Amino acid sequence: MLSLHKLIVLSILLWLIWIVFRVFERRKAQATVRAQQNQHSDQAHKNAGSSGSDSDMDMVECTQCKAFVPESGCDRENCPVRG
Repeated sequence: MLSLHKLIVLSILLWLIWIVFRVFERRKAQATVRAQQNQHSDQAHKNAGSSGSDSDMDMVECTQCKAFVPESGCDRENCPVRG
């Protein structure tokens, strides 16, 4: 038979379980946010040296300076690949 005392204890137990569940969910959400921030940070460091374009660029070897330069040309004055 349910008594008032048992109902109060049951409601307190349910309330405590709900509080613990909320704490775990909050920690999980914070970990997800931190993981996304770290991923964005890593991606930013990875893309820091790029020109911002995701397309591939065709490179050719300069016969003068032996460096690989874009097909559009080299920046050096005496380069035969100069564009």
